[in-house]
Formats: sequence, structure tokens, C-alpha cells
Amino acid sequence: MSETGAKVNVGIVQFNRTGHPSDWMDLETQYADIEALFKNKQSGGTNMHAGLLAAKELLASDTETPDSRKYFILVSDGDTYLFCKNGDYTVPYSRAYSPFDKAGGARAYGGYYDEGYYTPNKPNVGNVMRPKSADEAEWAAYLKDVEARNSESNGDQYDFKWMYYDEAWSKNPDLAKQTYIEQPRVWRSASNTDMAFYNAIQVYKELAGKYHGFASSVPTLAAYGGKSSLMAYLNGGKDATFDEIQNELLYLISEGSRVEDTMGYVDGQYNFDLYNPDGMTVTLSGTKSETYKAEKLGDNHWGFGSADGKPLFEVQYTPASDGTEKLVWTFNTSITNFDRVSLDYKVKLMNPKTEAGTYGTYDRDGSKGYDELFTNNSAVLYPVNSQGKEGTPAEFPKPTVSYTVKKQDPGPSGNKFRFSFTKLWQGEKEDSINWTLYNADGAVVSKKFNKKVTDEYTWNYETWFRDDAGYYLVEEVPDGYAATYKNVGSYADVTDRCYNGGTIINSKIPKTGDTSKLFLWLMLAFAALGGIVLITRKKAEKA
Repeated sequence: MSETGAKVNVGIVQFNRTGHPSDWMDLETQYADIEALFKNKQSGGTNMHAGLLAAKELLASDTETPDSRKYFILVSDGDTYLFCKNGDYTVPYSRAYSPFDKAGGARAYGGYYDEGYYTPNKPNVGNVMRPKSADEAEWAAYLKDVEARNSESNGDQYDFKWMYYDEAWSKNPDLAKQTYIEQPRVWRSASNTDMAFYNAIQVYKELAGKYHGFASSVPTLAAYGGKSSLMAYLNGGKDATFDEIQNELLYLISEGSRVEDTMGYVDGQYNFDLYNPDGMTVTLSGTKSETYKAEKLGDNHWGFGSADGKPLFEVQYTPASDGTEKLVWTFNTSITNFDRVSLDYKVKLMNPKTEAGTYGTYDRDGSKGYDELFTNNSAVLYPVNSQGKEGTPAEFPKPTVSYTVKKQDPGPSGNKFRFSFTKLWQGEKEDSINWTLYNADGAVVSKKFNKKVTDEYTWNYETWFRDDAGYYLVEEVPDGYAATYKNVGSYADVTDRCYNGGTIINSKIPKTGDTSKLFLWLMLAFAALGGIVLITRKKAEKA
């Protein structure tokens, strides 16, 4: 995993008559330890239930990794005839039909051969046989029948601690006889193998409901064993190959996955539209960093990146004005568990409010649960795994935005004035020019200072005031400097007054005894107000 930068922890559970869990190990730094555990042999009984119980405990012990990123793989030939009780994977149990004095060998006491002495798995007596295929309905019927048979025969009372292996019987026959319980041989009963299968399947289903699970069948080491049908059933109808498992572990979403994103809209309240779609980008980060710019493929259709002549990602846009406007973002490539991908685009609020006030509440990722001004009404990931199987759709939280319309006080006459011009100053030395905007009462409205006289500069100011309020602009210029104007537009004769559409606006000229400076009084000119609200949203879709 060095090329991905990912940290992968691995735990190994070996099982024979009991479960033997390892500690968590780092795949990159402890690979040799992991390999050694795989080569280690455990013999003496087969208790799949114990192995799964130990795996359950080991998986739960990792509290740092989310359950959604945990995987377990059951590797077995599918045979099992022992089970555990009360979740304790360190003590094996079995049950036996064999009479103690006619066991025919130590292994017949609740061992693999016990069904050879007596088996209730016969359809001619009305019982459901153990399936020989992966058919889900057949297994469901078998498990239901095992549960019923066990209940009808009170089978749990015949469970005993299993110890009849490794010549335990011959070494301590008196102890073996004391612990042995003979199960009545009746047709409506469940054998040790029935209960081993039943218990193992229950725990496997529990784990598979919480984590990502696989059942991989391996050849049996015993000539009489091997239940590949069980392994295929646990794996959803087919055996899992390690290539398929590797792809599932590696790829979060694969080709064919898509995100459907409906633009924010509430009838009569607000409406967001896609803005400047040619500026969209797709960013991949993690094992590598890459940003792909939008390339137009057709009307409302864009591609991002390319491999083998095909875009890595595509976006198709459906414009609408009734709340059905949406983007469909399609993946033509696989994304690993160690990467993140985002589609970046802008939306525009088409109908902002005009009355003063603040609208909406900003929530960048939608985690706070606000209920207005959603930039999208919904965003749903429809994943497809590496095997082409569709997964459960995942709906993303909905971001919200906020904007403020300022109160505009036009004054009694309701005019807005704006002044803007550019001057070129020439002089033999560098001095500073100061300019100040005053109101009719002589109060300072705005000041700017220390502009070098050799510079070209533009002065802009915009405010609301009455036509006759007498606002004026004073520029203080050092002696010996001259100025020329450019980009003045329709504003003529700016040396002592400013025109608004040809109408001279009255101005009050301040009195001053300072003859060493040149004073210019310039009124503010009218300009119209307009604008739109733009909201930029970065969407990070993670699987």
C-alpha cells in the first residue's frame, strides 16, 4: 500500500475446535508476520462458528475505523460440525446420536462421523435436506426446518463440551464418559452438523449486515469433506475469487456509478441555475492529485479527462424552470477507497429578494440541517461496484447559503450619485496629493491621502444624497503642478463643476484663504445600480 499512502490493518482468525484471533497488524510493516500466520496449521476439529465469533470480537475491537470501511473474508472448505454457546469461542460443543458403548471410535462422539450413525436429513420422513446448491430459498427452508427440529426435540439439552479428539477418549475414558450426553435418535431432531451450520450462518449474516463480507471456498483437505455450496450461498450465490475481493477492497465506486444533482428550487421562493458550466472542473485527490477541466461534448454535455479516447467523467445538464433542473455526473473510471473526487461548479440565484434583510443561513456542507435556500434540492450517489452490481443509493446532505440585501436610503429626492475620473499629473518633483469629500455642513465623508503626483490615478466614490445637499470634493495640489484629465466620459468642465446628463448640479464652494494650493470642487455624478447574487459550491461526493 506504499503507492497509495493508505494504512491497512489486518487481523487473522484461525479456527479448529476453537477460535484463535491474532492482534491487528499493519499490512505494509508486518507483512511477514501476516504471511507466517497463514502458513501456521491448526488441526483437531472444525468449528466455523468459533472462528466467526472470534472475528466478530476482533472487528468490534477496532474503534478507530468506521464499520463501513471494515471487511472480513471467510476462507473454508465449507465443512463444520462443532459450535459454541453464549458467544464463547474458546469452548467447543457438539451433540451425538452414537451410543457411548457403540461409538465405533473416538471421533464418532459428536464428531464428523456422527451423522454416519444416524442422520435426520432425509426428505422421506418429512425433513428438509441440507442443500447441495447455493440456492437461497433452499437454504432458507433448511435453516427454518433445523430450527423447528431442534425446538421440537429440545435439542439444546443434549449439547456437551466436546473433547474427543487427539486421543482424549483413550487417554481419559472416565472423564469422557462423564461429560458425554447421548441424543435420542428421532427424525424430528437436529444433528451436531445441522447445529454447526445453523449457528455459523447466523453469525456470518450478522457480520455481513454490518461489514463488507466475502466467503471464499478452498479445496478440502479431507476426502470425505467439502461443502462449497455453503460458501457460495454465504457469498450471495457464487464463490468469491481473490481477484474479485481485491477489486472490492480497492475500488469504492467503479464505472457506471453516477451522481444525480437537482438544482435548488422552491416555487415562488428561490431558484438556482447552473452558472458558467464551461468553467466546471473535476478534482481527484488521494493517491494522486489531478484537476480536469470541462470539455464540451455537445449541447449541455461535458467531458473531463480522457483514457483510451473516452472521458473519465461526464456531466449532462437538463435545464428547467419548474424544479426539475439537474446535473447527472457519470463515472467512466473506478475510484479507489484511498481517493476522493469532487465536481466543482457554480450556481446563480436567479430571483434574489429586493427588500432589505438577510435571507437563508450559510451551511457549507449541509451538516447543520437548515431548511431554506438549498443550493440543490437533492444529490444522490448511485454506486456500481467493480463487479457491475448496483449498490444502495446514498443521499448527500444539502448545503444552504445566505445573502443580505442592504437597506438603501435614497434621501428625499431618491437619487444616487457616483463620481469617477482619471488624472495624469506632471511635475518636476514628487509630492503628495490629498483629497477629501465633504458634505454641506463641512463634515468629512471620505478621505484619501498621499498619492504621488507623478502617478496616473482613478478616484471612485459612490453615495446617496439629496440633489441640493451641496456635497463637494476638494483636491489639494502642490504648487507648480498641472493636471490633464482622461476617461472623463460625459462629465465636462470638471475643473469647477460636474455635469449629470447635461444638467449642472448646484455645489457649495468652500471659502479658503490658502492661495498656495489649487482647489477643485467636483460633484458626484449619477450612476445606476444593478447586480446578481453568485454562490460558489464545491461538492465533494465520498464513498
